[in-house]
Amino acid sequence: MLLRHIKLGLVALTALVGATSCLDKYPDSAIPEKDAMQTFADAEQHLIGALMAPQLGVPAREVPDWSGLLVGPVYRGTEVNLR
Repeated sequence: MLLRHIKLGLVALTALVGATSCLDKYPDSAIPEKDAMQTFADAEQHLIGALMAPQLGVPAREVPDWSGLLVGPVYRGTEVNLR
């Protein structure tokens, strides 16, 4: 039983070391860091663009950034009160 746990631990350690050793290498098709999403707001804007693009008849990348201010709360399930 102890030998089994040791083997399992060695396999897990080998997998961990093997996976982390390639994290600093990017494939040629990787998204450049300057174009990658950095925050949750970036991800939300991409999602809103994908959801609104068919309704607006434009590609998702052409949906204006301010559209998130208008429909973001609706998609999040919150309400906005104007005073």
